[in-house]
Amino acid sequence: MPGLFCKDSFMIRSLILLCFFIGSLQLASGQILQTEPGKEDTVSIEAQKPISPFFKPQKYLVFDKPGKVKRVRFFVGNEITFLLKGDNVVYQEAITAIDDSSFTIFGTKVLIREVDRVILRTNNFFINVGSRYLPAAGIIYFLADNLNPVFQGSSFKVSPTSAIIGASLVTVGIVLKQFQKRRHKIGKNKRLRILETF
Repeated sequence: MPGLFCKDSFMIRSLILLCFFIGSLQLASGQILQTEPGKEDTVSIEAQKPISPFFKPQKYLVFDKPGKVKRVRFFVGNEITFLLKGDNVVYQEAITAIDDSSFTIFGTKVLIREVDRVILRTNNFFINVGSRYLPAAGIIYFLADNLNPVFQGSSFKVSPTSAIIGASLVTVGIVLKQFQKRRHKIGKNKRLRILETF
C-alpha cells in the first residue's frame, strides 16, 4: 500500500508539473500576440494592404454588343480589326497601348470615338471548317474523278458530274468564308469603350 501511495503521489506531481508547463506556454504565446499601447490596429491595417505592392490597374478595350457573346475584351497585345469613320481601309494590328480615350497601333493613337466598325471573327465551328476545307475538297474531288481514268489507260475527259460537284463545293466554301468575319457598326446597341482592372 505505501508503494502504491508513493506511485500515485508521483503521478499527481507529474500532472501538476505538466499543467504548469502548459499554462506557461499559453502565457508566453499570449505575450507574443500582445501589442504596444496605441498600436492595437497595426495587424488589421496590415491585413488591409494589397496582396502585391507591385499591382497596377490595367486599362483594356471592350466591345459590347447583343448576342450570345455580349462582351469582347481587347488587352494590350491582342489583335483588333476595325474601320475608321469615312475610311474604307480595314486596319488589323496588335494593340500596343491603351489610355483613357484611345488605343495605339502602328505607333499611332486611335481615338475610340473615331472607330466606325469593329470586325470580329465568328466562333461557329461549321463555318470555320467549311470555309477552310470545302474549296480544297471540291478541287481534289474534281481532279481525282477526272484523272483516275487516265491512270487506268483511258483518255482524259472532263466529267460534267464531277465538274458540278467540285464547283459546288468550292462555291459553298467561298460563301461560308464571307460569314467568317462580321462587321459590327458602332451605335446605340454596339459600343466600344475603355475599362480598367482593379
